[in-house]
Amino acid sequence: MSFHVGEDIGPYRIVSRLGAGSMGQVFQVEHQTTKRKEAMKVLLADIASDSQFLRFMREIEVQGRLDHPNIARVHDALHFKNCLILVMEFVEGRSLEKLLQNGRLPIQSGINYICQTLSGLQYAHDRSVVHRDVTPGNLIVTGDGRVKLTDFGLAKSLGDYQLTNDGDIVGSLYYMPPEQVRHQGEPDPRSDVYSTGAVLYEILTGKKLFESADRLSLMVAQVQKQPVPPIDIEPEIGRELNAIVLKALAKDPAERYQSAEEFRLALKRLGKSSGSAPRMASRVRVAALAVAICATAGIAGPELIPISKSAPAPLAKPVALERPAPLGKPTPLGKPAPLAEPTPQAKPAALGKPAALRKPAYLRKPAPPTPGPAARALVPAPSVPQPEPEIAVEKTVESEQPISSPHKKRGFWSKLNPFKRRKSDRSD
Repeated sequence: MSFHVGEDIGPYRIVSRLGAGSMGQVFQVEHQTTKRKEAMKVLLADIASDSQFLRFMREIEVQGRLDHPNIARVHDALHFKNCLILVMEFVEGRSLEKLLQNGRLPIQSGINYICQTLSGLQYAHDRSVVHRDVTPGNLIVTGDGRVKLTDFGLAKSLGDYQLTNDGDIVGSLYYMPPEQVRHQGEPDPRSDVYSTGAVLYEILTGKKLFESADRLSLMVAQVQKQPVPPIDIEPEIGRELNAIVLKALAKDPAERYQSAEEFRLALKRLGKSSGSAPRMASRVRVAALAVAICATAGIAGPELIPISKSAPAPLAKPVALERPAPLGKPTPLGKPAPLAEPTPQAKPAALGKPAALRKPAYLRKPAPPTPGPAARALVPAPSVPQPEPEIAVEKTVESEQPISSPHKKRGFWSKLNPFKRRKSDRSD
């Protein structure tokens, strides 16, 4: 019996067809009351075998009691027209298998996806549930980077009855642990550790653990052949991450991580150390590319300084400190010397009269220029004034005898005044 888009199945209406498999079909449906989008997985009971029917019932029972952010939740289960229907959380995103079709993923993103997967697996293991089919196709990555683990059809509880016939191989051989290939013992959480390690190997290298189209060759490789170390394919991975992957892929379960949580913590510690090895390898690649470009252009490029791998020099022994010499007896203190008398302080000098205020520069007359030595040679020396000689004046002594004659009197004054003498002469 087949279903088509727009058909109602109980309270659900089919919106679109998501895929189909050997056991049935998967649809996107909408609850007619809550309008919530869900995924509907339909098992066609008419064509399903007894083992498939029991496996589907196991998925409903196991996944229905798991509630974890990294596990797709089961919402409902019902019978409809001789079909067994499982309604579960609709995860909007792409499977890790589709993401790997474009090549390997970034290291940090891949580690983040695997850590989320291991967190969901540890939650299931704590409730005695082993997934047994951890593959990239069963890991859905949402738009915000959340990983959802789906398809618990092969899940098996510890001590549960056998769901498959002897000799049947269930699951994907590319990610199947050796003990599951050999049907050795009961299901073990370390089997999921191996499968998750195989997924991480493909994320880091872009290649599957073993490449072969022959089922028998894959079975032999999983049991006997050692995988190529991932660092040989991608040196950027680094030694620490390479060792973590190889430990998860150990053939002997006792040599693997004994739980999904132990595996997750190892990756977390590597993330806290900031993945120095991958970044250092990328820096070396960039530096080598820069040197090659500079050599091609004829430019002196940067020199690559090799990192010394020699052991560090041993630390010097601490120098022993000598004991201090014992202190002698304290010497007695002598009498204090008498205090000296204070010397009298000198009286402050009397303040002089204030100097006369000088005229400002623009009011003062400019000083005459000082002549140089050459000019001074041409200037005659100033003459010293000589005292004028004294003129001796003869004193005339008048005669005591009176002048009787006027002519004689006129002659005396004529001698003194020549102009009058002439006049007198003329008058005479």
